[in-house]
Amino acid sequence: MIASVSYVDDHIGLGYKLRLACQLLLGGGYVASELSLSSCVFPWFSDSWFCFAGGFVFLGGIVWVANLYNFMDGIDGIAATETLFVTLSLAVLYTHAGAHEWAFLMLTIACSCFGFLFWNWAPAKIFMGDVGSVFLGWVLGVSMLSSAQQTNVSMWVYVILMGGFIADATFTLFSRILRGERVWLPHRTHLYQLLSIRFGDHRKVNYILMIVNVVWLLPMAIFAYLSPDYAWACTISAYIPLSLLYYTNRRQIMKSMAREG
Repeated sequence: MIASVSYVDDHIGLGYKLRLACQLLLGGGYVASELSLSSCVFPWFSDSWFCFAGGFVFLGGIVWVANLYNFMDGIDGIAATETLFVTLSLAVLYTHAGAHEWAFLMLTIACSCFGFLFWNWAPAKIFMGDVGSVFLGWVLGVSMLSSAQQTNVSMWVYVILMGGFIADATFTLFSRILRGERVWLPHRTHLYQLLSIRFGDHRKVNYILMIVNVVWLLPMAIFAYLSPDYAWACTISAYIPLSLLYYTNRRQIMKSMAREG
């Protein structure tokens, strides 16, 4: 259903208000019907009122992950590359945890992205569109919450593995809000977009993302999986240098481009 909404938006344009309303409706249905909020990952949500509030937190998380994937799908190959890394990493962790159905799900998504990359790698011959990017974000957002209840792979592992996308999209959004910009309008101020303009090559940006993912985020995610009691601390530790990296580089590039322009 979420892919259908995105497909229609790709072709005729639904407007951000209608898109968001559909996403909230579908996400609310999922949270209400699938999640046992009394046993959710946050123990302080066990009380009924806090549990109700937790439902809104989960709903916001699903919708945000779906949309940030859409925001980040702005250069050739980046969304498929990121998803390939996240799903392959999760497949290994799920296999180790004995959750073979989950591992199979992640491998299926990984194979789809791998095949798609043959046509989407720079210079791209076909593009993902909202129907692909929003769908991938939605699947990972829903899996993140369901996995926390059904397997030993917590939501923190997902948050760490998707750190490259989450950090860029979140910091860019807040920066635009602070500047009073209309955040629903198209723009080219994400770090990955600025880097692609600076390098003049989409592939270099994907290589940088892969290095950050493999060298930094993957080890932190593995540690969070092996030490679930400290998973939240691993997440904070993973994001502090990542956030500083995104903030400083984005600011420097924008200043440099302003001087050159």
